[in-house]
Amino acid sequence: MHSQSEESFQLFVQMRQQGVEANDVTFLCLLKACDSEGFLKEGKLIHNCILQSSFANHIMVGNSIICMYAKCGCLKYALRVFDELPKQNIVTWNAMIHAYGQHGFGHEAFQLFEQMQRHGVNPSQITFASVLKATSHINALKEGQLIHSKIVMLGSEWDAFMVSALIDMYTGCGNIEDALCIFRNSCKHELVTWSAMISGLVHQFHYEEAFMLYQDMLQEDVEPNGVTFVCILKACSALGLLDLGRCIHMFTALSRLESIIEVGNTLIDMYTKTGKIVDALIVFEKMPEKDVISWNAMMYGCTEHNLNAEALLLFSKMQCQGKQFTIVTFLSALRACSDPLFIEWGRLIHFSLVLDCHEADLVIGRTLIDMYARCQSFDDAVMVFHSLSSQNDASWSAIVVACIHCSHIDLALYYFSLMLQQGYSLNKVLFVSLLSACSQKGMADEAFHYFSMMESMYGIIPVLEHYCCVVDTLGRMGSIVEAEDLLKTSPCEMNHTTCAYLLNHCKTYCNVGAEHIYFDNLNFLDHMHVSCYALLPDMQTCWKM
Repeated sequence: MHSQSEESFQLFVQMRQQGVEANDVTFLCLLKACDSEGFLKEGKLIHNCILQSSFANHIMVGNSIICMYAKCGCLKYALRVFDELPKQNIVTWNAMIHAYGQHGFGHEAFQLFEQMQRHGVNPSQITFASVLKATSHINALKEGQLIHSKIVMLGSEWDAFMVSALIDMYTGCGNIEDALCIFRNSCKHELVTWSAMISGLVHQFHYEEAFMLYQDMLQEDVEPNGVTFVCILKACSALGLLDLGRCIHMFTALSRLESIIEVGNTLIDMYTKTGKIVDALIVFEKMPEKDVISWNAMMYGCTEHNLNAEALLLFSKMQCQGKQFTIVTFLSALRACSDPLFIEWGRLIHFSLVLDCHEADLVIGRTLIDMYARCQSFDDAVMVFHSLSSQNDASWSAIVVACIHCSHIDLALYYFSLMLQQGYSLNKVLFVSLLSACSQKGMADEAFHYFSMMESMYGIIPVLEHYCCVVDTLGRMGSIVEAEDLLKTSPCEMNHTTCAYLLNHCKTYCNVGAEHIYFDNLNFLDHMHVSCYALLPDMQTCWKM
C-alpha cells in the first residue's frame, strides 16, 4: 500500500514538472494516499499546493484534507481546516466528529455532534455511528444513551449498521445487558451484528457467552468473517483453550481468511500465550503480508520463551526490510538483550534510540536500565537513569532493583531513601527486591523495618514472596522458631518455597527442636517439591544427634 502511495506522489511530481495542472480528482486521490503518520510531510505539501490552486475552498477537497490530517495524527490541523472552510456539509461534520473519535476525544466529538444540530444539520447514520464509537472509547455511557434516544426520536432506520454501532457503544461502556437487549430485539441478525455482539462480549471478558453466541451464529448458517474469528481466537487465548483455538485456526484456513493480517496476528498471540511458539513462527512465516503488529507480536513471543537470538534476528529482518519500528518493537528487542551474550546488540539498539530521540521515553529508559543491570553493566544502567529528562515511579524502582541485581545493596538503599524523600509511589515488586537484598546481606533490622512499613505506611499488603524473604532473613540468623511463628501469623498458605527455607535453615543450624515443622506439614509435604524431600535425610540426621 505504501509503495502505491509513493508512486502516486512521484506521478504528481512528474505532472507538475510537465506543467500539467491538477484538478479536484487528482487532489482527492493524493490526499487519500496519505493514510498514516508516515505521510504527514507529503500531506502538508499537497495541502499547500491546494491552497495555491482554485480548489482551496472546494468542500469535497476540504473534507478530504480533514480526513488526511486525522489519519496522519495531526488533529489540530484537521480542526483548523474545519474552522476555515467557508461552508460545511454533513460530510464535513462527520469527518471532524470521526477525527475526534479516532484520537480518543469522545467528549469533543459529542459537543460537535450537539453543535452540528444547533446549526440545523441533521445527523446521518454515519454521524450516529461515529459519535457512538467516540463515546464508547471514553466510557461515556450517559452521552451514548442520549444519542440512542436521539436515534429513536428522529426515527432513524434501524439497519444492521445502526444496530452494530449501538451494540459497540453499550459494550464499550460495559453495559452488556442493554447491548444484548438491542441485539435480541433487532429484526434480523446479520453478520455485522453477530460480530459486533461477539466482539463486545470478548472485549468485556464474557468469554463463555461469546462462545455460546458463536455457536448460535453457526446454527443459523451465518458464515463468520475475519472479525468474528479474531474475537473467538482472543477468547481461546485468554482461557488457554488451545485445542479449540486449533479448530478455529483450521476454520480460518478453510474459509481462506487465514491470510488476513489481523487473523494472523491473533493466531500468533494465541500460540505464544499457550506455549506453542513453533506454531506461532509457522503462522508468522506463512503470512503473505505483515504489519508492525505482526513483527512485534512474534518478537514478544520469542522473548517470552527465552528465544532471544530469534527475537533479535526478527528485529534485524525488520531493519533490513525498512519496516517502521515502534516503541513496542524497541522494548521487545531490549528485553531480548537482557543477557550478557547480547549486550553489544543492546548497545546498538540503545544508540538507535538516541538517534531517534526515543531514549528520553520513560518506558524505554526503564527497560534500558533493566537490560544493563541484567547484563551486569551497572555503570551503563546508572548513566541511563541520570540521563532521563524526568523520572517516575517505574524508573526509580528500576534503578533500585538494578543496584540490587548488581549487588550494590548500600547504593540501592540510598536510591530508595531518595525515592521516599521525593514522594514516589512504591509497589510490591520493589519491596520483594529490597527484602531479598536485606536477607542476602544479613540486614535483619532493615528487613523488619521495610516489612513493617509496607502496610502501615503505604497500604501494601504483604504477599507470600515478602514473607519468604523475611523467613529467609530470620533463618540466616538461626531464629527458626521466630520464622515459623511469622508464617503462622501470615494469611498466606505454606508452599514448597517457605517450607524449603525453613528446612534448609534447620539443617544449617541443626535445629533439634524443629522436627515438628516436618511432621506438622506431613500431608502438605506429600504433594511437595523434590527440593523439600532432598533436605529430609540431613534433617533426620540432626534429630538423632
